Formats: sequence, structure tokens, C-alpha cells
Amino acid sequence: MRLEIAKTAAGAAEVAARLIATVLSISLGRRTRASIALSGGNSPLPMLKALAREPLDWSAIHVYQVDERVVARGDSARNLGSLDEILVWRGPLPRRNLHPMWVDRANLYGAAESYARELAQVAGDPAILDVVHLGLGTDGHTASLFPGDPVLEIEDR
Repeated sequence: MRLEIAKTAAGAAEVAARLIATVLSISLGRRTRASIALSGGNSPLPMLKALAREPLDWSAIHVYQVDERVVARGDSARNLGSLDEILVWRGPLPRRNLHPMWVDRANLYGAAESYARELAQVAGDPAILDVVHLGLGTDGHTASLFPGDPVLEIEDR
């Protein structure tokens, strides 16, 4: 394990992007594709912008969501919007390689099951991804798992 220290948040984002790019490059050296799961929110945004500048074979990298807010498509609170804007619209990722959580479907349980199947096809069951990058909220939440939330008691999925 290596400890990397940055003097600023921007510096930490650059270091994280470089380390993630290294892992993705190593993965692509071993296989034809690499996978990364990214969380939403504000804390990962500087790293995402730095990662989008990394010289990677983006056509072989597949991006999955760690979490998503159940809000209407196009709502600024939706995590997909940032991923789409930074990595696809303004970045190097082909649209087909961004795998969104479809939380605007009427049957959320079915949408979650569908996403789990998609992940299993690519990354096995249980899913093993090359990189999972999580943000951390000021209240300690990560991956939309908030302290005290009853969803934390669920153990069967």
C-alpha cells in the first residue's frame, strides 16, 4: 500500500485520477475491457474531470454507477448528469460504455434487478470491478447510504 499526500483538494483529485488511470491501464493490459464504478455527488467531480484527461483507451472502459438519486431524468440532483457531462459530452467515453441506473422506471425493484444482472454479466456474481471510487459526504454517507437509514439493515441483496 502506498500513501499519497496532496496539499490541496485539487491536487488530491489529480493524484486519485492518475492512480485510477494506472489501475485501468493495467487491467486493459490483461483483458480487453476494464470496469469502474463511480459514485455521484460533489466530492468526486474534480477527480472525474482529471480522469477524463487521462490518455486511456476509453473505448474499452465501461463505467457503472455506484448510486443514483430517484429523481426525474434531467434533474440536476441526478448523478448520471455529471457522469454524462464530464465523461461523455465533454470527455472521451463512448456513450455505449456508460451504464446508467434507470431509476425513472415505474418498477424500481425491477430496475435494480436488471442492473444487478447487467453487472453480473460483465463482472461476475458477486461483481468484481477493476475500480470502485466512492465519494464521502460531510455527514459520513457514501454510495447514498446515510447513517441511520433503515436500508442499512437489508442483508439479502
